Amino acid sequence: MKATEEFRHAMFDDFQAFELPCNEENISMLFMLPNKQDGLKDLEKSLNHDKLLNILEKMDDSIFSISLPKFSMKLEKVLNREIHALGLKKSLEEDVKVSGMNSDITFIYKVIHKRFIEMDENGTEASGGTY
Repeated sequence: MKATEEFRHAMFDDFQAFELPCNEENISMLFMLPNKQDGLKDLEKSLNHDKLLNILEKMDDSIFSISLPKFSMKLEKVLNREIHALGLKKSLEEDVKVSGMNSDITFIYKVIHKRFIEMDENGTEASGGTY
């Protein structure tokens, strides 16, 4: 994807950020580019909720050129450990009553979350689901 147009953008001491609107009006993707070639790990470690809010607050509209590669990602994660950490371990035990579902299901064996994102010159497509 190549474009020269107006994007929300902000410059910081060690990185710059820009926001790429997605197909829907209220969804966007935030890109953060470290100024140093080996600065990605430090940037990632420094991220937290407050820093992300600060980045978004400091963004202004700017016209500039971007060039992004096409990409797609598919990820799948078993969430059983996270379910236990939330204190919901009984939901994964064999003697739990699963009402309102298929009568062949006697208990929940595992919880899986799948997500997908694809970006190309036509836009961005993303989906996710848990089963």
